[in-house]
Amino acid sequence: MSKNGNPVGAPDPRANATSHGIVAFKNQVKCRLSRNRSLIDRRTKAGQNALAVREQMLADLGGESNLSTAKLMLIEMIARDT
Repeated sequence: MSKNGNPVGAPDPRANATSHGIVAFKNQVKCRLSRNRSLIDRRTKAGQNALAVREQMLADLGGESNLSTAKLMLIEMIARDT
């Protein structure tokens, strides 16, 4: 430690992962699911766009009843990332 109480040396390279990237995304997902909320926030413009993309993809592929579970999961993943 230096005289003013700050640590000496290089910063911990793992510390950045807690606020950026996949860790932050996982924390947001966990928080939303623990409150029984959807992964997509429908109040935001991004959430509304994601739902529109999802609905359009389902319509293009013939509806939800005509798709396999794997295809439905892919559509959900794509809609969530838009």
